[in-house]
Amino acid sequence: MGDRLSAAFNRAKASIESLYRDKATIYVKADITTQTGFDDRSELRAILTDIPAKISRSGLKAAEKGQFAGVQYDATLYLDTTTQIPAGAVIDVTDTNGQTTRYRRSSLGYQSYLTHQEVALTFDERR
Repeated sequence: MGDRLSAAFNRAKASIESLYRDKATIYVKADITTQTGFDDRSELRAILTDIPAKISRSGLKAAEKGQFAGVQYDATLYLDTTTQIPAGAVIDVTDTNGQTTRYRRSSLGYQSYLTHQEVALTFDERR
């Protein structure tokens, strides 16, 4: 029974991974070192590049009263369970058409599934 269950999970994982047509690049903020040592600036440093993934957009938000109707929505990034995503990472996702979208706020990856993990993202063009 254990072998059959394992085989079923492997088939399910292969099915989900066949949907990974997007590519994700993961960035973290890194301090910039200077000669004086007093500069507290930081820059984005890529820790993972071209990770196969799938983005799912949902939750398009309406404009609040008196505000410009900007683009703001929630998204979920689906990717392999072995990829470690730190909370607060900046993630660029390039879709199959070559369009890259930057997501600035990410959650820690939810890795409790055997087949994939999910990372909650928020896109906000107001940056």
